[in-house]
Amino acid sequence: YRDLATAIVQLAVKDYKKTLRAIWRNPKSEAERRKLIKEKIELEEFFHSGEYRMYCNIDPDKLIKNCYLTAIEDEKKAISRRNKRKIKNQLKDYKEEQAHETGKSIV
Repeated sequence: YRDLATAIVQLAVKDYKKTLRAIWRNPKSEAERRKLIKEKIELEEFFHSGEYRMYCNIDPDKLIKNCYLTAIEDEKKAISRRNKRKIKNQLKDYKEEQAHETGKSIV
């Protein structure tokens, strides 16, 4: 029973962080944004519910705050990875362009 309760809370935490990050990434449509906000609210309601208190004795507000802070750090790392990839691709394109212009091969 304890393992199941832990798994339920862990899944809710994972979903909450994923939902926060999706909201921050500016959803493609207003309908998608509303859906994400609804999911966020439903998860917050779960964290404040009696069912959650049956599964876990962690303060829900502290849990939500921790999820928020962790999601911020995860998003920063993801942005950094995307930027590094973008710069790497731009550099590769630049080198290919220079090689094409000079007729030299890329080393």
